[in-house]
Amino acid sequence: MAASSNSTTSPAVTGRHHIPLNVGKVSSIGDVGTIRTQLQHRKDQLSKEIGVEQEITKGTKKLSKMKVLNKKTRDQASLEHDFSVSKIQLLRSELAKINSSLQAYQPESARSTQIPLIPLSLKTTNRISFISPLSDVVEKHYYVDPILVQDAICDFQELRYSISSVPKDDSGIKTLFEYLGHLSLLSKRFINSKIQHGISFIWHDAINGTPATQQSYVFEKACVIFNIAALYTQIGAQQDRSTKENIQTAISYLEKALGIIEYMKHNFSHSPTLDMTPQVLSFFSDLMRAQAVELQWDLLVLEGLKETDIQSLVEYSQRTKTIAECFRPLRELVEEPPFKEYIPPAWAAIVKIKDAHYKAIAHYYAAVIHEKMYEICSKGLNDRDIEAHRASITTELHFLYTADSTNIDELFSPDDKHQMGLAKSHLNCATVLHDYALNFKSLSKELESITILKKLLEDASTRTQRMKDKVSNTESIAMISPTIQPAIIDLNPVIPSFTKVKDTFEAIGPLQKFCAEYSWSPPKKLTLSKRTTGGYGFSVRGSKPVRISSVRDDDDDRGLAVDDWIIKVNDKDVRWLMHADVVSLVQSSPNDILEIEVITPTASATPTAKGVGKTPTSKEPPTSI
Repeated sequence: MAASSNSTTSPAVTGRHHIPLNVGKVSSIGDVGTIRTQLQHRKDQLSKEIGVEQEITKGTKKLSKMKVLNKKTRDQASLEHDFSVSKIQLLRSELAKINSSLQAYQPESARSTQIPLIPLSLKTTNRISFISPLSDVVEKHYYVDPILVQDAICDFQELRYSISSVPKDDSGIKTLFEYLGHLSLLSKRFINSKIQHGISFIWHDAINGTPATQQSYVFEKACVIFNIAALYTQIGAQQDRSTKENIQTAISYLEKALGIIEYMKHNFSHSPTLDMTPQVLSFFSDLMRAQAVELQWDLLVLEGLKETDIQSLVEYSQRTKTIAECFRPLRELVEEPPFKEYIPPAWAAIVKIKDAHYKAIAHYYAAVIHEKMYEICSKGLNDRDIEAHRASITTELHFLYTADSTNIDELFSPDDKHQMGLAKSHLNCATVLHDYALNFKSLSKELESITILKKLLEDASTRTQRMKDKVSNTESIAMISPTIQPAIIDLNPVIPSFTKVKDTFEAIGPLQKFCAEYSWSPPKKLTLSKRTTGGYGFSVRGSKPVRISSVRDDDDDRGLAVDDWIIKVNDKDVRWLMHADVVSLVQSSPNDILEIEVITPTASATPTAKGVGKTPTSKEPPTSI
């Protein structure tokens, strides 16, 4: 064992090693694509190394407890176990850094103006060879020469290879959907509880790299669908949000990701990895929803804010409160297990920052509203004029605050001291929240390279402090800031529409009948002579393929049975032929000698897959042959 030669060396620094990738900064826009590729490649390596080390920990743990081994061997196994545990911690630490490299997914313009979005990480997978196991199924289940579908198997295998390194754009999405389409057809052909295909799908957790191995087609499908959602988020994060069109594009990608995650929550369960469990999928779903709502605010800011209009100010306060409310449950979750040890540190920091930052902005705009009301009330107008101004904004304030606000009666007071007191209370809340956001930023080593984040937070804090200084000497009454009512913002999660693809295994026969749900006897080759009375003594019904509907009683000994399927006529494959074409082939048999090949469905053939394996009732009458 690797650690036995130097038992005095710390397991964390001995033996096996890895070369970490510098994931700190992205130097220029030309490097972004390369950096993303390097990060994903390194992540693939780390995930595989974690899988290897976990297997070692399992083996060494068993060895260290085996009483039949001598003490020295058990001690060596225990040391190797400790080393592997330490190695896994190091690997996961580097993996967390990669998952925290948010700038690699930001365009250059966004790095100088906007807080980074959090894209989901892609799951990584191991390569699989399909040629031998699928060829065995073709030969033993369908009794077809594997050579006929060898190209189809190789093409599917190449497509499966390609999904592990798809381009981070729409062509990558297309490839993943295409693979899902072929996987669906493949599952109908080859995957059934009675078929031992021996194919193991290996996927690694998108966050911590933990491997999981299953022979389940559903597991493979879920992992690919997860990667489609992750890729949507990465494409959305890559958008240059300096234009209205690009922000709308980013929102649409997040809505697509949201729709897919919601689809997974309702269609997959019992995930072997944490990233696809219902609670973590709910976290990812809430994260994408929060970021989509945030982008809608970016769109409003880009169009230009009207800070002199009360109605607009109410909207701004409510919208930013909505963003904060979306991030609040996420902030609470990242401080509790299992998320505390699972979510990448940069993600947790961003969630906390945005929760505090947008709450502060909501309070700032509420303060501006009350400052404007103060100006109205302090102009020396008579009560009638003040009442008119007050009435014009009462409705808006009713929208701004929740009905359970403790000082709801004072909100509409014409007393300028009340209005200034409310403004100051909101500013005080905003100041505290700005400090929280800046503190979260300063405590995060993972966000050190994102300098624009600190600038944006400081600018928002400075704006609040400037207003606070402006009103500091204004006479007021101490007030408690009311609860701001979040706005109702609609999103449109996009339910995935799966791609229909051409059946590349059509040489096996029509999928509706030649599927994994059916099983047959081996093909029987029969040679029949035309009778003196005419015909070959049986009738057929249906198409693709035709089946025997009746056999003359005195012909039973020829091996032909009712419900047999005819798959060859005179050495010609007729699985795909229509009824009339097969009848014509039979009737044109040379020298009145008919050679046919039939298969007999077994009693275990009980189709369950929707639309698969069901033999439709033929509308055509049987034809005597």
